[in-house]
Formats: sequence, structure tokens, C-alpha cells
Amino acid sequence: METTASRQRGNDPGPTAAEVARNISRVRFARNMTQQALSDRMAELGRPIPTSSIGKIESGLRTVDVDDLMALAAALDVSPLGLLLPRTGSPEDELEATGAQGKAEILWLWGTGYSSPKSESVPQGQQRKQANDFVDVSLPRWLETFPVITRLPAGSPEGGVTYPMFVRVDLGADPADG
Repeated sequence: METTASRQRGNDPGPTAAEVARNISRVRFARNMTQQALSDRMAELGRPIPTSSIGKIESGLRTVDVDDLMALAAALDVSPLGLLLPRTGSPEDELEATGAQGKAEILWLWGTGYSSPKSESVPQGQQRKQANDFVDVSLPRWLETFPVITRLPAGSPEGGVTYPMFVRVDLGADPADG
């Protein structure tokens, strides 16, 4: 017979939980916010987390659920994705997230709903359909934007920086609208 002590609740924390902890701390410091101030803000948002628990989250001793993640992002004035994925110095950096790994650029585009990390393994000729299918189920039709990754020339003031430029595309009627 299984005892209460031998039961495990859920999975062990993975690489994304560790990244969330690092990013909460990073953004909180960037906002010059104390753990107490973050705790107070969370209470104002209706998701109270005691100051001691903020410390446990940042040290990786406590994980956050998805509702806490959204409230923490609101409290810190950052995108939820900015808490989930590593902030890297290069789009070529290799990252690991729970369930996926690859170059930073690929994982960030996946996180924003614009490209699947599986895109590189899709056979030639099926890539456009796979990309459209991915965007179709990932983003609401009214968003109507799609990133075009642009690399500035090395001689420009930003010197070879890669950035997304969003352009409008017509995705047609949403099948969910009937």
C-alpha cells in the first residue's frame, strides 16, 4: 500500500521553473522592487504571495502555477514570456525549456506563437502549410501580424542586430466564427 509520504504530487521542477525563478529576480531588481513590494503588489492583484514565498520562488524552493505566473508578470510589468524564457545575448544561443530545446530565436518565436520549434524538421514543400497551421491555432485571427526577422547591416548604428518587424497578413475568416 502506498503511503502519503511516498506519493509525489506532479512532476519535479524542470528548466522552465528554474528560469522563471531567475527571471522574477532579474526583473524585480531591474524595477528596483523589494520582495515586500512585490508581495504587496501581488496582494493588490488578488493573488497574495507572502514575502517569504517570493524569496523561496526566487531561490527555486517554490514553483509558481500559471495563475501566479500571470499575476507576477502583471505585478512586474513584464510579458509572461519574459518570465518563462531565458534572456540571452544572441539568437544563436542554445536554450532548454520544458518540452523543447534549440536556438534562442526559435524558442522565442515559438513562445510568441509565430513559429513551431518543429519547423526545421518539416519536409520541404510542407513548411508553409505547417507554419500557417501553427499560427492558426496559436494566435487569434484579429492579431493579424506576423514577424519578419530582420538583421540590420553591420555598418548600421545597431551593428548587425536582429529584431522582429511585424507586418500585417490576411489570414481570412476564422473558422471558429462559423
